[in-house]
Amino acid sequence: MASFNSVVDNQITFLVNHIPLKTCPDKVKAIRINSSCTVNVPSDWDTCFADAGRILNAIGDCAKATGQKYDYVIGLSSVNLCAGRGFTSITAPYIYLAGDEPRKTTHELGHQWGLGDEYYDTCRCFSVQFPQCTHNCLDSSLGGGDPVTGYTSAYCAQGTLCPDQIGVSTCFGNKNPINTRCIMGTDYAGTDREFCKDCSDYLATLSLLKC
Repeated sequence: MASFNSVVDNQITFLVNHIPLKTCPDKVKAIRINSSCTVNVPSDWDTCFADAGRILNAIGDCAKATGQKYDYVIGLSSVNLCAGRGFTSITAPYIYLAGDEPRKTTHELGHQWGLGDEYYDTCRCFSVQFPQCTHNCLDSSLGGGDPVTGYTSAYCAQGTLCPDQIGVSTCFGNKNPINTRCIMGTDYAGTDREFCKDCSDYLATLSLLKC
């Protein structure tokens, strides 16, 4: 539990410091329940992603069984399941995280709040799957045209190519005010992260993130 609590604390601290509620951090509370629950999660990403609905629903059922009231349910794994990655549902407030990088909770909650991934061109390539994620499209003026190693700028902002499936990192994502990459961008861009301006401007309009 000590290790688990440490990971939760790091995730919540990062979250609070990067959203509008940082001026009233007491608004964010983590409910920690030590209860018996089994969720079978594969180790590889492809199987994990294909089985995402079942995994997320199982995590949600675990939370419901506690009788607690909550806004979001987050399942945490300390071992390298799902290739160390995470995902969330667009129809239910459930999140699964593998690995303990502090920004993971913030990134996945960004999806719950209507932000798209910036490690590929969500607005251009996957608008059918994610029609609500149009608030932080890749912007070439913010570095959104920069490709990761192995890809070209044609995959990114103002490009013509798309990855063959959701979850493939082809772009770094928009730059943010501290000149690093957006929290919604790729994992390859380091840990010193902030939301890009488009993300921050949008999050500031959400009533649930107002003090």
